[in-house]
Amino acid sequence: MNEAMLTAEAITVLGQWTGGWQVERLLKYRENAVFAVSDATGQRAVLRLHRPGYHNAAALHSELFWMSALVAQGFPAPSPIRAANGAMIVAYGTGASGFADMMSWVPGRPVVEIDDLPTLTRIYATLGDMLGRMHRDAAYWTPPADFFRPAWDHDALLGETPLWGNFRAFPGLHGAGREIVLHAAERASEALRALSTGPAHYGLIHADALADNVIFDEHAGVTLIDFDDCGPGWFLFDIVTCLYFHTPEDRLPVLERAFLSAYRHHFHFDTTDRDHLPLFMFLRALTYVGWVQSRPETETARELGDAFARRAEELARAYLVHRTV
Repeated sequence: MNEAMLTAEAITVLGQWTGGWQVERLLKYRENAVFAVSDATGQRAVLRLHRPGYHNAAALHSELFWMSALVAQGFPAPSPIRAANGAMIVAYGTGASGFADMMSWVPGRPVVEIDDLPTLTRIYATLGDMLGRMHRDAAYWTPPADFFRPAWDHDALLGETPLWGNFRAFPGLHGAGREIVLHAAERASEALRALSTGPAHYGLIHADALADNVIFDEHAGVTLIDFDDCGPGWFLFDIVTCLYFHTPEDRLPVLERAFLSAYRHHFHFDTTDRDHLPLFMFLRALTYVGWVQSRPETETARELGDAFARRAEELARAYLVHRTV
């Protein structure tokens, strides 16, 4: 669906919220189409048109329920805005095949646009503090009986049908690099099956807290957005996601120290956890290869697919060299 068609859908679905909402612009179109919108008073918000077939209604309600619970505890995240009928999600599209929701506007800019190292260091210290608190609370949080989110477990990462797509089928993985990645995946599968899924290691995670989804404002501070991939998983998977796109950079050690120092104030991270970072960095790399394999029509796949494959090979080699499990 092109931008004009998506905008038309957004204009139509906005009629289900009171206030005379209008589309300002398309902010992002990857997994979902995300629009900046405003009402008749000038209040701004974010409208999401979820990709049909990706999450069902139960999963979307669960995402918004957890976000609302976090906000109620003072966690910096957007708040869902209910439609005129009181619903948190509404149907859109032919045969009501898709779902839409609206979130409160978050001031600031994505951290991916910030290059100043002192500012980034301060942001990543705050982010470490935030995720430490989130993991501490999630470790012992009891969700309601109807709560459902896809898990980031062994099968989602290394099974026959990984959650984000089958990395093994990506054509950009070939030759000796492919053999290295597949060999490392076999070793990683053994390691992952041996890891604890107890509450000290595994619980509800954001699963996509990369710099695109962290918003910084000098006055409002740091806010975490886009909980679309949240679900049960290893807390280490959340940590490496925050750091992953800094792995080729000289600044990684600085940002990692700032993040983990703040994280440890709220939740444990010991030498065993550090030993597992190469494993989870490699697993994170495989998810991005799977994503571009399953979405070849996207601009991200066309522009970054081969780079993701090369990075997966590099991290496969690093994991095989340093693995302790």
